[in-house]
Parts: sequence; structure tokens; C-alpha cells
Amino acid sequence: MNSPKPLVRVAVLAGQSSLSKAQKSFNGLVKKIERQRDLLLQWQAADLICQQKIHQDLRPAKRVMDAQAAATVRALDQALGPFADTKSLTKSERKVVAQIICELAGDLVIASGDEALKAIYDKHSQHSFDAQSAADAAGLKNVMQDVFGLDLGGEGDGDGAASPADLFDKIKLEMDKAQIWEFEEQDRRSQRKKTPEQTAKAQAKAELADARAKAEAAQASQSIREVYRKLASALHPDRETDPLERERKTVLMQKVNQAYDKKNLLLLLELQLELEHIDARSIAGLPEQRLKNFNKILKEQLEEIEQEIADVEMPLRGQMGLSPFQPFMPQMVVPLLQRDIALMGQRTRQLKAELVIFKTPSQFKIWISQRRKALKQRDSETDDDDFPLYGQRG
Repeated sequence: MNSPKPLVRVAVLAGQSSLSKAQKSFNGLVKKIERQRDLLLQWQAADLICQQKIHQDLRPAKRVMDAQAAATVRALDQALGPFADTKSLTKSERKVVAQIICELAGDLVIASGDEALKAIYDKHSQHSFDAQSAADAAGLKNVMQDVFGLDLGGEGDGDGAASPADLFDKIKLEMDKAQIWEFEEQDRRSQRKKTPEQTAKAQAKAELADARAKAEAAQASQSIREVYRKLASALHPDRETDPLERERKTVLMQKVNQAYDKKNLLLLLELQLELEHIDARSIAGLPEQRLKNFNKILKEQLEEIEQEIADVEMPLRGQMGLSPFQPFMPQMVVPLLQRDIALMGQRTRQLKAELVIFKTPSQFKIWISQRRKALKQRDSETDDDDFPLYGQRG
């Protein structure tokens, strides 16, 4: 069994009543990094399981469900045909069936581009699928222009039937342009208001801040380089005559090089601790400025780990159909996927059972009545999150 990894901490020295501000900051940053590092591993493991389960279970389940939904569309299309046995359907009943056909076929065409299903959609809709898609895109563009105050192009410029993804890309581009223009305008206004003396003073202040930042970065880089040099000196495998010890040091030196390349100060300190080159008391004896340099590096390391977590978490949120504000943890990934797979199976069985109902006129009319009530209830509700099947709606 592996021994637990030694913890990098600053200890209170004899005669010291409490830790300094930099020492407290060091301990706090190390603790946060350790916690976020563990969380990143959890997210990465959850993502791996998620992608495997999507490939093995969810996508096949969705293909089966979509195939069954396509069969339902074709059956309902036949039920409204001139040679169907359901000529007794009233006009309002036919309207309900046509609405269901269009909703099912529309989702399937969006997902697959099936031309045969698009033709069925066009047969039962007041507007063709392509015309409706263009109208939806134009409406979305108008809303986006009103919300963001951007000019996304008018009619006749080739953007009339742009997809939502294209529109969002254009919105981002226009917002980036607007932000750059705003920065430039602020700079111009700032320059107009300042005298030459004020401009020179502001420039000198900016140069001083830039020089200070470069100096701090150089000090931080020097601090991590010194830790690396001490480890490299102790672990250099060419200086070791014992084959087993040389092999051990070679492995450790590879870890040191990787940590240094990534500026992973905490891992370098953990390796020092593992080799008993430092302990909590020796870290406490570091000069205050050295600790401040360490803290600067640790803050950057923490931000990088948090960004890595976001890079894994946000795509998973999208796959689960969750908003950025809903609670979400790695432990929730598999249960949410299992829920969606179960819902897909349930939906497939429901669609398959309904094909039998369509063959009996009396049962078909009852089914239409039930669907009419469900449609009215759905249209009256604003929350439509009870069937999170990645855009699939029944």
C-alpha cells in the first residue's frame, strides 16, 4: 500500500505566536490547490465514464428511439391519407395529428436531415420545413439584435437563413468588435481630457507598473528555478552508481522535469518533502519575500486548475442539458445519463405501443383526445425541463 503523500505546510516555529500573512496565504493556497486537484481528477474520471456510456448506451438508445419516432411519423401520415380507415376523424382531430407529425418530424429532420421525413413535414405544415427554419433563424437574429444592440446584417446579405450556431458566432464577433471599439474610444476620451503633462505622468505610471510586474514575474521564476536546481542536483541519475537507485532517481527526475516545465511549484515542493529535503519548519523559515513569490506562483497554478475543471465541467453540463446555474458534481454524471437512457427506452416503448392503437379507429380517437389535452397543458406551461433528452421532444 502506498504511503500517504506528505502535505506541504508552514508550521508555527518556537517562539512564534502565529503565522505571518504570507505564511497563512501559502497554507491556504496549498489547501485550495490540493482540493481543486482532487476535484479535477474526479471530473476527468467522470468525463471518461460519460463518453464511454454515451458511445455504448445513450447513442444506441437514441437511434432506436428516433427510428421508432420515424415509424410513428409515417404511420400518422398514413392515418391522414386519402385511403386511410380513419375518415371519421374531425377537422380538429386531424389538426392535432398534423401538429404531432410536424413536431416529431421536425426534430428528426433537424437531427438527421432525412428528406423523406421533411416531405411529410411539408405535407402537414402550413409552412415548409425550410421556410419555417429560415423564419425561426430570422426571428432569432432579430431577438439577438434587440438584446445585444448589434447589427447582424439585413435581408439579402446571405444571412437570412443562418443557423443558430452561425448567428451566435457572428454575435461573438460583433461583440468583440464592439468591445475593442469601446476600449479605443475610452482611450481617445481619456487622451482628450489630459494635458501633455498628465499624459506623460500616466505613461510613466503605466511603465512603472509594467516594470514592477516584470520584476515580480522574474523573481517568481527565479524562486521556482532554485527549487528545481536543488532537486536536479540531488536526483541526477548519472551521479548514482547503484542500478536500482539510479532507476528510482531517473523516475523522480522525470517527475521533476515535468513539474518544472509546467511551473508546478506545489509538486516540486511535494517532491522535496518526499525526499526529506524540506519540512514544515524549514518552509516556515523561508524569507517573507520568497514566500510571496511562491504565493504568486501558487495563485497562477490554482487558476490554471480551476480553468481545467471548467473545461471539463461545462461540456458535460451541455450534454446533460443543465444550465450554468444548476448544481452539478462529478458524482451526478452517471445517474443523469442513466436517467436519460431510461427515459429514451420508456419513450421508445411508448411509441411502439401507440402504433397498435393507430390501427383501431376508436382507440385512435381516444389517443388523439389525450394528446390534445397534453398539448394544451404543455403550451400553457413555461417550464419544459421534465424531458431532458438532448432536444428530443415527444
